[in-house]
Amino acid sequence: LSPTISPDGLKMAYISKSAAAIRSVTILRRPDTKTPFSTDQKSDTLSQKLNEWSSIANPLPKNHDDGPPIGTIQRLSWFPDSEKIVYDKINSLSRFHELSDLHVYDLAKKKNIQLTTGARAREPAISPSGNFIAFVALDAGRTHLGLLHLESRSLKRLYSGALQARISYP
Repeated sequence: LSPTISPDGLKMAYISKSAAAIRSVTILRRPDTKTPFSTDQKSDTLSQKLNEWSSIANPLPKNHDDGPPIGTIQRLSWFPDSEKIVYDKINSLSRFHELSDLHVYDLAKKKNIQLTTGARAREPAISPSGNFIAFVALDAGRTHLGLLHLESRSLKRLYSGALQARISYP
């Protein structure tokens, strides 16, 4: 699901699902841009079992097939340096209450950083400069186009859709 190729053209990340219905992010690395991507180039598999990803999640019961945080990611976007990925993650606080926030995973450091808290932010897209992230912000009955300034972590609403209108994939 949702494959995306890094700006340098050497890496591809996608959301995968195992036979046991457990989702993870798989990263392929190819030696050069002329070589096609293939599953034998797998360099990283980031799943709910890795502490880097799950340390910030409110864990769901062990018998939950699609546990945090990978099963709740909808979109991946590469930073311009091709060494970090921004993604959205949905936390289910209860059966009726979900929060979604933006996170960054640094491939070199194997470290996860939560960028927002309670922002209801989804579908991130990093700017070409790497300084901003455009995203869809959810609200009751509508969506908004938001912008996150990475250095200051300030959020700005750029556009609000009409009631029942859906903004998607900035």
